[in-house]
Amino acid sequence: MAQNGPVFAKYGGKFLVRGGRHVSKEGTSRTRNVVIEFKDYDTAIACYNSPEYVRLVAAAQPSCRERSRDHRGL
Repeated sequence: MAQNGPVFAKYGGKFLVRGGRHVSKEGTSRTRNVVIEFKDYDTAIACYNSPEYVRLVAAAQPSCRERSRDHRGL
């Protein structure tokens, strides 16, 4: 969703991958993949739990099949 960008920016999020061509070597693949870098894990979790982001995720349900994976140290 386009509205996510300002929320991620507020928390210093930087898009590393945003859609584009990809090949799934194992398992099932999503049609669109997004990777966002934050300065640290705690900031990423704070963004995910922020009222702004929670509101956007709720508004996208049930039509959006979003999955979030939080990784430390990538």
